[in-house]
Amino acid sequence: MLVDTTMLFWWLVVVGTSICPTVDNARIFALFPTPSYSHQQPMLALSKALAARGHNLTVITTNPNKYPIENHQEIDVGHFYGQWKIRQKEIGFSMQARRNAYEWLSQCSSGVNHFCELVLGSNEVQQLIGYSGSKETDKKPHTVPEIGLRRSKNNNSDYDLILYEPLYPCTLGFVHLFNNPPVIAVISMPSHPYTDFMLGNTINPSYMPLHISPLNDNLNLFQRLWNTYLYLYLLYLQFFYVNDNQSLIMRKYFGEQTPSIEELQSNISLVLYSNDLSTTYPKALQPHVIPVGALHLTENKPIPEKFKKWMDEAEEGVIIFSLDSNMLGTSVSEEKRAIFVRAFSMFPKVRIIWKWESDQKIPEQSSNVLTTKWLPQQDILAHPKVRFFISQVGLQSMQEAIHNAVPVLGIPIFGDQDFNARKLASEGAGLVVEFESLTFEALNQSIHDLLTQNSFKENMQRLSQISKDKQSDALSTAIWWVEYVLRHKGAKHLRPAVIKLKWYQAYLLDVLAINIIILASAVIAFNWTLKKLFSILFGYSIKNKKD
Repeated sequence: MLVDTTMLFWWLVVVGTSICPTVDNARIFALFPTPSYSHQQPMLALSKALAARGHNLTVITTNPNKYPIENHQEIDVGHFYGQWKIRQKEIGFSMQARRNAYEWLSQCSSGVNHFCELVLGSNEVQQLIGYSGSKETDKKPHTVPEIGLRRSKNNNSDYDLILYEPLYPCTLGFVHLFNNPPVIAVISMPSHPYTDFMLGNTINPSYMPLHISPLNDNLNLFQRLWNTYLYLYLLYLQFFYVNDNQSLIMRKYFGEQTPSIEELQSNISLVLYSNDLSTTYPKALQPHVIPVGALHLTENKPIPEKFKKWMDEAEEGVIIFSLDSNMLGTSVSEEKRAIFVRAFSMFPKVRIIWKWESDQKIPEQSSNVLTTKWLPQQDILAHPKVRFFISQVGLQSMQEAIHNAVPVLGIPIFGDQDFNARKLASEGAGLVVEFESLTFEALNQSIHDLLTQNSFKENMQRLSQISKDKQSDALSTAIWWVEYVLRHKGAKHLRPAVIKLKWYQAYLLDVLAINIIILASAVIAFNWTLKKLFSILFGYSIKNKKD
């Protein structure tokens, strides 16, 4: 039944997009190297749907499919997941620990460089770039002529399009390597100020909260000040640290003749954001920036019987407690765990499904709690007895909750989770508790409010309607735009001229500087003229008096 439902979904995707103008089967190279299931979900959903349309894809992914998919050749770099533990040992970076916006920016900047070296230096990717891959020889990049010779002998290197995750600018070296095919960026998080700048979108910290800050779009003076500082810090890191290092890494592997990061970024044909106005705030976007919504959502499948029976028999509904794909429930400290156990026991007629990655029972676990190492989250959230969802509020979990109109109790830990949780809270569709300072009283009150106040459900239903009220679903929209770029050979007509300007040109700082110089020159000239005039007049008057 599971296979039949999955096949039905992909059949619907193909049929739903069949009314669009078609293009010849394209050869597409997809770069999805982030070792995070939440990043992989929307991107692989898009690549698999394109394969179902008849396009031929080569996909670098950390989450390859268990079974071969027609037209979807996968390069497995799943071993990248082991790097999280290495990063924790080396610099103390952990996906299980609370990080504020400043800490996240600082650690991510070095993390991007680390993962770029990891991606481009891996044996799997070296074979694509043109490395020998031999452990006995020095792994030095081939020269540009050698790369060109290799590509001419290997038709698999000729692509019509590149799908690219912008977290790793160094991988844009493939654009140069593959003779500059059109590039579409796929982004599985809220809008990033540097990405906005790169695309020519408006950047204004007075009402656009940073994508990793616990702010909404209604900012007071202090919040605008803090938001501005975060913007400036992020842009400083990007321009003067990340881009420089990314360029060095890119040219190390692709050759010194590779264009700069900025030049390659300015030639991106299109950007697909896997969010919409149900998950983020209104802002002006350029024509080549398309917010499509939740790419990873599929038709709901029947849930396993052990969950269904437990939920069907719940007297007053069910609470789902899952800390998403990156954080383990077992990593929660005993102190915090005891707070949850005690709070859940206060609502004996409400049942809780707790994602708990251990065979051992939670100490003092009450009878209304069911623990499980794994749960089909998207399908379970669709059950009519779900009252609310306790989550870190990663974007995909947020979208699943909105899709099924399930209120959220957010416990953000890092990254865009603060932004997502505050968005839901500002819409009245959820509450937020702080993980580090969590108390029984705060958790108990939040659970009580979410169970007893209908406004949370009503507001989430409103967001759900916003997310669904579109001409076509997210995946069909994304496919249409991918094929639009293919039909129009890169769709250069969508790109605004601002993306070719330097930052000081885009914000007219050079024009402002010239006007300041002109004004200053006029003031100096006027001042000099007055001095001369007074000197002549008063000098003449004094001379007459002496005479």
